[in-house]
Amino acid sequence: MLLRERLWRRSIGLTRGTKLPKMQASFGNSGTWTIQADQVDTDLNRMPAMNRENVMKLVKRHVATCPWYGYTQGHLYIIYAIGLVLHDECSMYWAYTRIIRSQYRFGPSTPVGVHVVPDWVYNEVADRIEIGRDMWDVLIRFRWLFIMFGQTCSTPEILCAIWDFNLQHPNNMFYTCAALLRHGLEQEVPQVPEKCALERASDLISIQIQTTAEAASILARANIISNEVEVSRHPDSVPHGRRRVRYRRSLGGNAG
Repeated sequence: MLLRERLWRRSIGLTRGTKLPKMQASFGNSGTWTIQADQVDTDLNRMPAMNRENVMKLVKRHVATCPWYGYTQGHLYIIYAIGLVLHDECSMYWAYTRIIRSQYRFGPSTPVGVHVVPDWVYNEVADRIEIGRDMWDVLIRFRWLFIMFGQTCSTPEILCAIWDFNLQHPNNMFYTCAALLRHGLEQEVPQVPEKCALERASDLISIQIQTTAEAASILARANIISNEVEVSRHPDSVPHGRRRVRYRRSLGGNAG
């Protein structure tokens, strides 16, 4: 087993010997699956490189066994990333189920409401690009957090590197967002005439990580931010980046 796979399994909380949950054969003919299957099929047309049969099989079992966290547009980015490292059906299912359970709070049907993203993530950019804090919260959640940066990384290796960091601790996604925003501000080129605030925000949130060197720089900055935040909260404690805290602790429940 490769090191990355071992680390991901540990962080997500996958254990050997856990079986796939049973699914009723009749579910494939249900109205619930018909609606979900249409959405998956539409999304797969935008990502033709993915194995249609395997994705449909995975999502069908997930929808059948976890109806409270059904398939939502954007989930393919998470399935794609998982498939880069985990390859057997059982591991794929449990990883997808656990991650979706956690990421649900960032999506369009979140029960949490607004202000899901901590203010410190976007304080600096919100002062310079004034579109309202609620709007920054929505942009960050939908573009980055809900799909775990699936549209931000230009290569599979960069995406895996971002996930390596984010799976280590549930707060690391917030640190990555803050690092991306600061990086984007530094890369912003002044326009004449100047773009409106919403256009600037859209450009910033659509930033692409193009090289491994750029990814390394952003992750290094995310680590620095994590230490700054932890020290500001607990001046006498050791920043969490110097301890091992598993991502799965934030997920709850028993999964494979």
